[in-house]
Amino acid sequence: MGWSSGSSLMGAVIQALDEECKDAAARQKIYRMVINAFEDHDWGCQDDCIGADPAFDKALKDLHPDWDI
Repeated sequence: MGWSSGSSLMGAVIQALDEECKDAAARQKIYRMVINAFEDHDWGCQDDCIGADPAFDKALKDLHPDWDI
């Protein structure tokens, strides 16, 4: 079973990084680590966060190159 509340938590992470980290490459690196951690806990609604930050989208695409992002 998926962990849909992960999307609202990731949304909070995205908002915090947007406010505190203006370096897109750094955000992308952080997103890769956080996405991995969330997915390790069965987060399966990543697409809910697509479009919130281009750095998030790139990190997700790095982790899942076969996904249509």
